[in-house]
Amino acid sequence: MNATKRSDSLFRAGVLLLLLIGATSASAGRIDPDKGLNNAADRMMDIMCDMKKIGSLAINDYFAWTSGALAGMPPTITFTPQNPGLDATDARYQNRGGARITANFTQTDPMVKCEFRWLNGVMSGVGTIGTPPYLDPFNRDDGLPFYWKEDENAAANDGAGGTQFIDIPSQSKTNAGNSINFEAAFVAVDMANKKLYYLKGFTWGYSLAAGPTVNLNNFAWRTAPSAGLSGLVTGWDGSSTAPYTGDGTADGWMWTTTCPCTMIPEPGTLVLLLIGVAVVGGRRTGRFSQAA
Repeated sequence: MNATKRSDSLFRAGVLLLLLIGATSASAGRIDPDKGLNNAADRMMDIMCDMKKIGSLAINDYFAWTSGALAGMPPTITFTPQNPGLDATDARYQNRGGARITANFTQTDPMVKCEFRWLNGVMSGVGTIGTPPYLDPFNRDDGLPFYWKEDENAAANDGAGGTQFIDIPSQSKTNAGNSINFEAAFVAVDMANKKLYYLKGFTWGYSLAAGPTVNLNNFAWRTAPSAGLSGLVTGWDGSSTAPYTGDGTADGWMWTTTCPCTMIPEPGTLVLLLIGVAVVGGRRTGRFSQAA
């Protein structure tokens, strides 16, 4: 079995179900030790838009897991180690090993309007579905470069203005020596002009060893996309019709250094601006009348 994230719609539906009905339990979190997230300060980063803080991005879960053989009807198959809200009820999870990561953005400035999206690149690995690097998922389900489809992106919101990333890649426990290395990025998007503004990112992944055991990669925050991920975005050539496998011509997505978010003036500021416009407008009218 290849190392994979969300290989089909059934698995995607299960991930979204966890987001929609298990958000409270999932947010309890489990962080495996000694992977770069031991301190609370390491798990949360400010998200800035043109030097203005608009919210924070937190890592809620990052841990390795394995599952046993099917001993009866589900839900007898569960992740090990146990974590609140993470019981697996699908037989596809038997005799597998993998990782889980959950990141959640919480907007703290209500006067900012952004289009948020996630990217997740499979940057390297052994036993991956396709040959890295490529944008996740390998089997595309639309013509866009993003991790979630557009309807999924809306469903993946965790509270007002919050956008969540969750991935539970796994493979057969017999695949000792296989590995997969990811780079995720949280971006603000100008959809009309195909421009992406990098807000924050991180690298993560896991490998499967004899035993079997799952070894997590060290987690690391990023302040800019790697050259590999940047090239995957600018070279993206997703076709507009199924199976969205690409047509060989880049679609024109590009990185921008200007945050595409809209800064909405606060009510008090807006009133002052309107008064100022009225005063300036009145004076101009007077001058023009005198000149006439």
